[in-house]
Amino acid sequence: MATNSPKKAWYTNSFLLALYPCALFRFVLFAPFGYYWAHASTHWNVIKNHIELSSGLYNPAIAAGEKIASNWGTFAFYWNFAVWIPSLWFPPPLNLPFTVTDTVTAIYLSRATHYQTSYAPHSKGACAEAAYTWHRPAGVNESFFEAASRLNATVTTAPHMCRSFAEEWQFGVALSFFYALISAFNIVAFFGSLLQAKKQNESLKDVVLTLFKKTLECVLNIPKVLALLVVGILYYLPEIFFRCMPLSFKANVRVGRRSAFKGALGLEQKAELGAVQLKEMYKQSRKSPYVRYEDSRGEPSPLSEFLGTYDMLIAVARILHYSDIIHLSRVSKSVRESVLPAHDFERRLKTFERYTCPRTRHRCWICDKQICSGCQQLPLIPRTTTIHHLWCRPSCKQCFQHVVRRRPAPSERVKPPYCACAPITAQPPNIVMRWFRGSNYYTNSQSGLQKLTLAVCRECNLNSKQTPYT
Repeated sequence: MATNSPKKAWYTNSFLLALYPCALFRFVLFAPFGYYWAHASTHWNVIKNHIELSSGLYNPAIAAGEKIASNWGTFAFYWNFAVWIPSLWFPPPLNLPFTVTDTVTAIYLSRATHYQTSYAPHSKGACAEAAYTWHRPAGVNESFFEAASRLNATVTTAPHMCRSFAEEWQFGVALSFFYALISAFNIVAFFGSLLQAKKQNESLKDVVLTLFKKTLECVLNIPKVLALLVVGILYYLPEIFFRCMPLSFKANVRVGRRSAFKGALGLEQKAELGAVQLKEMYKQSRKSPYVRYEDSRGEPSPLSEFLGTYDMLIAVARILHYSDIIHLSRVSKSVRESVLPAHDFERRLKTFERYTCPRTRHRCWICDKQICSGCQQLPLIPRTTTIHHLWCRPSCKQCFQHVVRRRPAPSERVKPPYCACAPITAQPPNIVMRWFRGSNYYTNSQSGLQKLTLAVCRECNLNSKQTPYT
């Protein structure tokens, strides 16, 4: 029974032998094939379009050689470019189609070069004399190169035409040699893989299964390779080009990129918040409608009828404070419906903020209601930890390290920082002092805190334990 080699040496060795040298040679021949194809196509077009050059007056080998060079030079250029990467995916003996095609291409390139050897100079230096004497039939006043240069629309002198034929022959010799070398590598790899598999007692079934798996793997990797090529062309190539640009240009581009990135972050956050709000609105719409006032509108009264006129209500609001108009809405249900109706509640509040409190307006420190210098109350409020953190001003790093942050000794710099303006309750003591003093110390220290005069509304002032400052 056949034994399966875990490393598959017959596959690995042939793979390295065939793929890497052949891929290197194919890559090197990209430019030479382009020049050879251009010269051969130009020469064949000149001969084909002018009956004087192809009628038999000059050497028939010229037309035959240029036709073969043009046709197979075009095929070889596209074939070499097309199979450069795909040939890496098919290991021997699956490289048989590439081997056959490369062999046929090498044969026809060699045949075209053989024809050109008989009529083309082998160096460009010989064209100074050969351009006028080579292939000049008896009774004809000009050589083949002179006639071709006269009939060609791009090359106007015989030496130039002669040198182009010499370059074509030189490229043909080099391409024939390297393509024959590629074909030889593929042939050796093909038969070598079969012989190696036979030496390792590999059955035909094992060889076919192994090759089938590798072929399937290569075919599945084709989209990956194409994707990598696209990414490399669209991303890495511009990146390499960008890194070669001047520093002044790169700095402007990077500043714009950072600004766009930060702007996109803001838009993303706004979109996320908008999605959350939309979700909440959807949830609220599925619930029962919110009813601000559950009771009836009450019994109408002369005051409610008077305030029911919007112009009269605005005229009254101009001479009242914001808290007064709110208290007025609580007189009765009918007055409440005239001053703050349920269907226009939010807009009425903003309107009253605009027309009430004729003096300097600001907000209550506790409840954030609108107050002014005429209706504000100024109680003494202890400077607690909350007030300290609300009033603590930001500082730069240098000022924070030397002025704001307290550090009795360098050994205590690892502790959490605290501000010098913080009250006792905001300063974190060490473990020993916390155990020694206990919780009563910090509770009693509240009475010794500094009192601050803060502007509040009347309702918040009634809830304060301190005597109002009037």
